[in-house]
Amino acid sequence: MKRIFRQNQVVIIIAAGLFALLLAAAVMAIYQITPFGDRNLLFSDDGAQYATFLTAFRHALLTHQFSSYSFSLGLGSNAMPTIAYYLMSPFNLLLIFFSAAQVPSAITLIIILKIGCIAAAMTYFLQRHFQIISWWSVLFGAAFGLCGFVAADYFDMMWLDSLICLPLIIDGLDTVITGGRPTKLFIWLLVSIIVNYYLGYMTCIFVVCYTIYGIYERGNGRLPFRKLVGHNWHAILTIMITGLCSVLGSMMILLPTVFGMMQTAKHRYLPTNFTFKSMFSFPVLTQLGIGGVNFNNHLIHAPAIFSTLVVTLLALGYFVHPHISRPAKYHAAVFLLGLLLSMKICATNTIWHLFQQPSGFPFRQAFFFSFVLIMLGYGTWLKNAKLIPHLWQLTLPTLLAIGLILGTLEPNLLSATGFNNLNRYQLGTLAINLVLVLVAAIALFLTQHALQIGLMISLFAIELGGNFGLTLAGSPFGNQTRYQSLYQKQANRLQPITKQSNQLYRIDSQSQVINSAYKKYYNYNDSLLFQYHGIPEYNSTINDTTRRTLNSLGMFSRNVRRISSQGLMPVSEMLLGIKYRVNRDNQLTSNSNNVGMGLPVASSFLKINLHPTKKFTNLEQILKSLNQTLAPYFYPATISHIRNVQRHSASYRHTLKMTVGATGPLYLNARIRGTNYATLTVNGRQISAPQIPANGYRYLAHLGTFKKGTKLSIGLTTTHPYRSGQLQFESLNQHKFSQIVKSLKFPGFVPKIVGNQISGDVVANHHEKWAYLAIPFDKGWQVKVSGQPVATRKVLGGLTAVPIKPGVNYLVLNYRTPGLLVGLLLSICGVGFFWITDLVSGKAGRPKHAKKFR
Repeated sequence: MKRIFRQNQVVIIIAAGLFALLLAAAVMAIYQITPFGDRNLLFSDDGAQYATFLTAFRHALLTHQFSSYSFSLGLGSNAMPTIAYYLMSPFNLLLIFFSAAQVPSAITLIIILKIGCIAAAMTYFLQRHFQIISWWSVLFGAAFGLCGFVAADYFDMMWLDSLICLPLIIDGLDTVITGGRPTKLFIWLLVSIIVNYYLGYMTCIFVVCYTIYGIYERGNGRLPFRKLVGHNWHAILTIMITGLCSVLGSMMILLPTVFGMMQTAKHRYLPTNFTFKSMFSFPVLTQLGIGGVNFNNHLIHAPAIFSTLVVTLLALGYFVHPHISRPAKYHAAVFLLGLLLSMKICATNTIWHLFQQPSGFPFRQAFFFSFVLIMLGYGTWLKNAKLIPHLWQLTLPTLLAIGLILGTLEPNLLSATGFNNLNRYQLGTLAINLVLVLVAAIALFLTQHALQIGLMISLFAIELGGNFGLTLAGSPFGNQTRYQSLYQKQANRLQPITKQSNQLYRIDSQSQVINSAYKKYYNYNDSLLFQYHGIPEYNSTINDTTRRTLNSLGMFSRNVRRISSQGLMPVSEMLLGIKYRVNRDNQLTSNSNNVGMGLPVASSFLKINLHPTKKFTNLEQILKSLNQTLAPYFYPATISHIRNVQRHSASYRHTLKMTVGATGPLYLNARIRGTNYATLTVNGRQISAPQIPANGYRYLAHLGTFKKGTKLSIGLTTTHPYRSGQLQFESLNQHKFSQIVKSLKFPGFVPKIVGNQISGDVVANHHEKWAYLAIPFDKGWQVKVSGQPVATRKVLGGLTAVPIKPGVNYLVLNYRTPGLLVGLLLSICGVGFFWITDLVSGKAGRPKHAKKFR
């Protein structure tokens, strides 16, 4: 009998996973998303980050070229934060069954598979939590698999693993609260932290919240707080020790990640993040129904708490059901309200997000609310919803309908244009949701068994599939057939230079060949996509010091997550080791300004301090340090006439007459706010628009190459009036610069790279005491010069210098990931300590007062 019971339980769990999986697959198929069609999910973060990271991860898996430091992450970076944040999911191992060009198809299948696993895990939890094996748990498990958070953020696929772990963690927590052993809690909390430490941190907070709820529920409201803690001290202590051991056990991932994340901009404290301002208002009520999130508002929206209107009705019914105790209702109300308020208040929402307000997807903890809502709704269903008093059977759907109407209309109530801002989409989804509320009420309160089964299955399928489908509507899908063809074309173009895997150099690729496979793509992470070393990077774990250095040298950075090679010019090419260029037409050329990945420098080089906005001054200082001369390398253009025309309140057109000061390339450093680079003209000719829109930001814009004395008329538009010195035009003396490049080619650092080791020679004369290396400064580098260990120095704000002697110096750099060894030891201690405490606890036996949670 026990075996049959377990077999039924497993069958139901599998059925829940298949139900959610088939719903998700059906929606993907309807939208013809690969492998069910010719579209792919290469948009938003999926296109800009995950596809590139996963392609690089697949390459590492197949070639066994794993390294904790990567020169494909922008200029070079500790890879552990990126690996820990994006790539720890075991589902990623499925990539080995796909080619690099088929990674978008793998992404779709992995997302669908994860959705099925979330539903299966939730069904397992519901059966364990309520101690009832029922086929109805299939529907409620699927509600979590396709809840609002999943539908809104499915393309942030690394977060979905945490939703698989959550029900299993809470099941382990239930076991401990009722006096059982903590093994499941330890294992699944450890897994949750490892697969994604960010949501794993949130899960730890939720574990604390649920523990408080759980011990109050177990006390059934009969005991005061002090006695309640006394009766549950063993469970509380076990949970605390288990949580600590889980965190310690994950330290081999967490500690190196913490050291790496301290190099990003995310460690900065912003007082504005800790205010008591409200994060949302009545529009959150629209999130209870389908269509609350779509692509137009996918970055900024109210908490995605959708769990189906059926579940919401049942959860409301929990608080009026006659067979549910008053203390249980009170505990559930406090729990739900506490979760909602923690998202509404800015300070507490910031704490949820690792003490940093996210720039997009502002309520990443919303799935905890859905989890509790589904748990309460299923509890009401098991108690029989038809037993709810008839007055409440009418009132609850009415209240839900009023809430949906208020959430839709409230933003327009105080608007000067009234309800004119309402669009067809909003009115259409409102009408659908009102009909669904009516049908849900009929299914729950008025139908008999056979009809109820059909209505419930249909409602869950329509709501879950419909909501997921609406979030996909309007998404700028990529073209998979074109992607596969163009990916291979670009990979073939780069193969002659990328196959030299033991040589360390950089490539400046401006190629846009693959861009037509996307609706919008800016090539930030092409170096990961095609396995070469470049400069651009778009990453939540980007090294901020390196980003600032590159920005000070003239390169464009929109925010703390992005750096582009847009603004790269001959001096920065020389400094950063650019050996090859690939232009927008995919033509490959060698870079004549390349002198290697470093060069010998005098001590004065170490004293250069880069200014964040004075790009020309920075570059001049660098060149003067390399070859001191009285004449400058950069010559400002002589401006003879300035004409400003105000087109309207937010637009000013400037025309400047000038004479070029030196023969060579001319650059603009726009320090005036709101510069529109797309409006730049030289002698009436439109300058090519930058590859990445940079309006309103600073970077060195190349205006062309001109001879000394050339007369130019420059036109551009800004959002602010012109003031003296805000538009800087300077030419690089090409002849003088070429002489520097020629003199530095022989002693330059041309290294080899194998794994985490870099080696090569630097030749210095008597006044060159240091070797500048085009490698980001990182305390993980262990350097030996001619066999002797030396200490590194930070130069140019974020790059590296090492001391050398006259003559030939043989440099060997080995990267040791900061915190990795200590983290490994702590992980061993955490697992060992848990094993010992669990063994002791197991021998001591289960507490006499232990009983089932439900």
